[in-house]
Amino acid sequence: MEHASFVEEAIGDLIARDLVVVCKEMPYVVNPLTVSVQSNGKKRLILDLRHVNHHLWKTSVKFEDIRLYAAVWRIWDHGGTSLEAFKREIAELPGALVGYVSLLPQLLAESKASSTTKGYYQGFVRWKDWALKKGLSEVECFPARAIHVALYLACLVQHNATSSPVIQAYYSLKWAHSIIGRDSPTDSLLVRNILEGAKRRLSTPRNRKDPITPELLESMYSANYSDKDLFSQRTICGCLIAYAGFLRVSELLSIRMCDIEFSESHMTISIRQSKTDIYRDGDHVVKARTYTKLCPVSNLERYIDIAELILGSDRYVFRSITKTSNGFILRDENKPLSYTRMRELFIQVFSPFVSDISKYGLHSLRSGGATSAANLTVADRIFKRHGRWKSENAKDCYVKDSLEERLLVSRNLGIRQYAGWSPRLQFIQVFVCFLALGTNRDCRRNVISFV
Repeated sequence: MEHASFVEEAIGDLIARDLVVVCKEMPYVVNPLTVSVQSNGKKRLILDLRHVNHHLWKTSVKFEDIRLYAAVWRIWDHGGTSLEAFKREIAELPGALVGYVSLLPQLLAESKASSTTKGYYQGFVRWKDWALKKGLSEVECFPARAIHVALYLACLVQHNATSSPVIQAYYSLKWAHSIIGRDSPTDSLLVRNILEGAKRRLSTPRNRKDPITPELLESMYSANYSDKDLFSQRTICGCLIAYAGFLRVSELLSIRMCDIEFSESHMTISIRQSKTDIYRDGDHVVKARTYTKLCPVSNLERYIDIAELILGSDRYVFRSITKTSNGFILRDENKPLSYTRMRELFIQVFSPFVSDISKYGLHSLRSGGATSAANLTVADRIFKRHGRWKSENAKDCYVKDSLEERLLVSRNLGIRQYAGWSPRLQFIQVFVCFLALGTNRDCRRNVISFV
């Protein structure tokens, strides 16, 4: 065997260092050893785990949480601000509890979503940098005074075209003061009124995306469907599921095979986490079999069959695709499709059927399903639960009422024409009355007044 002496020496070294153990019985799984020789002649012993790797899920370790804990600790211990505020309480703690004080910043960092905490901390840092440049001291920066915060917001108004930076700064300072248990200058009427003034001055009209209609879905399906075509079926399936389930794109792309259950009349999709599910309790969305070509259940079953996915596995349903000589296959990497790629696919399939694709986005699928359900008079309670909205206002923002629904208001104000009287019939009746009355002007005037 080539490199036999090196292999024996390397294994002996591993045994001596208690990094491996000698098995007296034949193990169930045996992986081969290989030797890698580098360009400088140095040899390395390699355990070949290529077959084992097919059964492992690749995960990435993020250190964002650690950074957030450190950021919150810096605010909590800013110049001894918070520790000084709780100095008496901390001094009176038993020795066994003092060690737990360091846990407080961790829990404070987790009191909101990590992205929210990160944004608030960056907003606080921007405030501090501005205050120091303007000549305020460290003590005056935090806790902040209402007049200083009002001036800061006023400066932001002068240098921004929208109110978003002003709102971000307001809530960043509110959050920073809340985690140290101090009164926030954002509670001052002065600062509140400055914020309202900023919103009014920098307000811009909302540009909501138009909803996708069933007609657009049918046109998209007819143009892109191809038997056994994984590429087109993935896009069709994603659009139909998002439309029928009122799904956000983040919820759609995070679906795994173990989240799906099929039955004779419907399917159930488990939503592990959602924008409105802050405590990660989870929820379920049910979709009925419609027995049409746009049926989300049958299209998902077709996609699973083409992609050779396995029900119950931890694999993401919508993943990247690789083109081969025999067609398309899903990549082995268990990573969901990106938002950017899903948006590109959406634009590609709907562009031929709309005059301005910029008026549509991935959220158009969620609002399209909600609009169709609302115009078909689905009960509000069921409608709200299906879309997982927390409030009525949030639900109503997704619905675009049809022209016929809006005309019902003016048609039911007591000023409509008599039941059964069409405009043409009214004209005929008036004309007959005129013929019957001849030249009697008073009678004619009474008929016109009656009609």
